[in-house]
Parts: sequence; structure tokens; C-alpha cells
Amino acid sequence: MANQQNVRDYSNLAKTIIEKVGGEKNVQSLNHCMTRLRFVLKDESVAETEQLKQNEGVLDVLQSGGQYQVIIGTHVEHVFNAVEKIRGQSHNIEEAGEEKNEKKGVSLLLDTISSIFLPLMAAMMGAGILKGILVMCTTLGWMSAESGTYAVLYAAADAFFYFLPLILAVTSARKFGANQFVSMAVAGAFLYPNLVSLHDAGTAISFLGIPVKLINYGSSVIPVIAAVYVLSKLEKFLNKIMPQLIKGIFVPVLCIVIMVPASLLAIGPLTSMLGDTVAAGYTALYQLMPPVAGLILGVLWPILVIFGAHWGLIPIVMNNFAVYGYDTLLPVTTGTNFAMAGAAFAVFLKTKDRTLKEFAGSSSFSAIIGGVTEPAIYGVNLKFKKPFYIACISTGLGGIIVGLAGAQFPAMFTTSLLTLPAIAVLKGGIAMVIAAIIGFLCAFVGTYFFGFNDRMLEKNQ
Repeated sequence: MANQQNVRDYSNLAKTIIEKVGGEKNVQSLNHCMTRLRFVLKDESVAETEQLKQNEGVLDVLQSGGQYQVIIGTHVEHVFNAVEKIRGQSHNIEEAGEEKNEKKGVSLLLDTISSIFLPLMAAMMGAGILKGILVMCTTLGWMSAESGTYAVLYAAADAFFYFLPLILAVTSARKFGANQFVSMAVAGAFLYPNLVSLHDAGTAISFLGIPVKLINYGSSVIPVIAAVYVLSKLEKFLNKIMPQLIKGIFVPVLCIVIMVPASLLAIGPLTSMLGDTVAAGYTALYQLMPPVAGLILGVLWPILVIFGAHWGLIPIVMNNFAVYGYDTLLPVTTGTNFAMAGAAFAVFLKTKDRTLKEFAGSSSFSAIIGGVTEPAIYGVNLKFKKPFYIACISTGLGGIIVGLAGAQFPAMFTTSLLTLPAIAVLKGGIAMVIAAIIGFLCAFVGTYFFGFNDRMLEKNQ
């Protein structure tokens, strides 16, 4: 009976959200991340944003990066499914092939990046955490790296990252409006075992007399996204000029015949070179002054998150994994979740308002145990401003220590109390644990003594 009530509640909330964003006809596309519904609206001006913010199931609403973001919380998938059920569309499908995207510049870039990477995040985090657990088990001697158990579990953890080009082919096709399975066929050529073996053996090959630069594309990001983008343009062109009677057969054939050689001869090598340059440029800047980089990134990261602008850095992170096998950008943000939890926990202890106390306590728990910070950020810290600023500074202080230690992530991680043991055994892991402790304690002490009192409640009524 309780489950039925939950479904009715999500259905009602979904109807309200659709109504307040301007109705079904105003929704161009919809995705979701761990806590947010991410709409692309045809006209954001008709959305009733302030009224939507007042709904009990909505934490906040942001308009950023060309997206209309409705912040829900950890149960966002249930709300998303309810919205999609009302819209009568399939789960998580982009309508990019039919839409006219008028966004430009940074908005277009952030929308493209988030649309491609958002659907991957749950699996990516899961695989990354499993990698960290395996590192911990082998480092502490709990498991032999030569055992069959390790081999199976490592395959489970690493397969996602190795076959990332195939996965990105699907989400890129959704975004650019290309055929998903033709896109996978093109991406599959990047990882085809015979070509990988020729690369490993150092064998030189050519295509129609043109030398092919063989590259290991496992875990790569930029080449497949670029290839699918070009494929989408080619596919649309061929569909326009090809007679209806034969296009169903010849368009896929021509796309594969043209795009696979083009990808291996030009798109792949050029974008791989671009990726290497980006990685080298970021590494050079980071290594110039690691503690300063740690401070700046640590302070700015929560601010970037609230606007969704952190997605602009995700391709750099993924490219670092592909080029170096590790990343140094995300480790400096380790203290973020703990700082947001510490600030919210201080509000929980200090306030006498029963409603705020309950919400601050649950949102602090969500941030520190589950690594989900949106309830703490939007429902507590950002609402009273000072707790959020203190949490940002606390994250930056931890970032200095992480930068000095040269800490590294071998894969994408979510940072929480549950993942700290796995993080501790990574390179610079102790520094990251210290950053988490500093983040929590500094944000807690700063908020408790200087950042919050119940008089602020009156100003926020």
C-alpha cells in the first residue's frame, strides 16, 4: 500500500513539473543525473520557475548550460520515470535528430557534454569504486592479483572503461541524431581485436595505399565522439539524396564503408593528438603549482556544480584516464561532499526549528554516506549562503594538501564515508582522507560558530 502511495505521489509531482515547465509541448528533451531532472525547453521564459520551486518535492530550479534543471534528490529516477510515463516517451531518449538547437557557445558545449556523459555516470561510478576496492584488497594482502577471483572482478571493473568508446557511441548518437547501431559499428572498429593486435605488434598497414596510424583506442573519449558527430552529418546527407526505396539498405552500408576508414585514417589520429595535447597542457599547469591548483579547484568545484558547469571539466578527467591511466583533477575535490555534510550537520545541531533540523540531518547523512550533496547544498547550505561559502573554503583547504601529495584517481569515484577506505590506499590516498576530515571539520566548526543562527530563518521565510 505504501508503494502505491509513493507512485501516486511521484505521479502528482510529475504532472506539476510538466505543467510548470510549460507543458509537454514545451519539452524538447529530458535526461536525469543522480539528483536532477535536466530539461531542454523550447522556451524557458514560459516556465513558472518560482511556483515550481515552492513544490514540496522540488529542492530548487536552476537554468544553466542551456538546461532547465529541476533538483529533486536521490529519488529523481522515480520522478523521471513518472514524467516520461506522462509524456509517453521511451526512457532517456534524446530528440536531437529532430530538434533545432539554437544554443551557442558555452551553453551548447555544456549541454552536449552533459547529454553524452550523464547516462554513463551510474555505471562509471560503480566500476570505478570496484576498481578502488580491488586496489585496496591487493594492497592489504586480502586478495592475490594472480587469483581467478581477482581476474573476474577486475574484468567486471575494467570492462566499462575499456569499452567506453562503444558506450559513448550510443549516447553520442542520441545527442547528435545518428543511428545508434551504425555508430556502434564505427566505434567497434576502434577496438577490433585484429587491429589491436597489429598495433601491439607494431605492424604497419595501409588502406588503399594510404598508411593507417594504428592507435590503442581502449578507454578513449574524444575520437568516438568526433566520429559519431561526423557520422550524424553524413547520415542526414545520405538520407536526403538517397531514393526512399533503397535508403534503408544503402545508407547504413555507405555510412560504415565511409566512416570506418575515415575514422581510422583521419578522425582518430587527429583527435587522439588533440587529447594528448589537452592532457599534457592540463598536467603542465597542474604541476606548475599543485597546491595553488588544489586550492582554486577545491574552492570553485562546488560553485561549478550548482551551475552544472563542472561538466565542462569531465572530458579532461576522462581524457586523463585514457592518456595517463589516472586523473589528478577530481582528487582535489575529495573534501567537497564532506564539507557540505559538515556545514549541514552544524545547522542540524544548532537550529531549534524542527522541520529544518530534520532536513539538515538527513541531507548531511546523504552527503557523507551516499556522496549525494544536492539536498545539503540546495536545501540547507546555499539557502543560508554562509554555510555554503564556508564549505567551499573548507574544500579548498583540503585541496592544498591533496595537490601537494600529487594524489591520483585510477577511475571515477564518488567520495563518501563508505569509499574512503578504498581511496586511502591510492596514490596520495592519506592526503585525500585528511582533506575529507578537514572539509568536514572546518565546515562544521565554521558554520556552527560563524555561519548560521535561527535568525536567518526569518529572512528566508
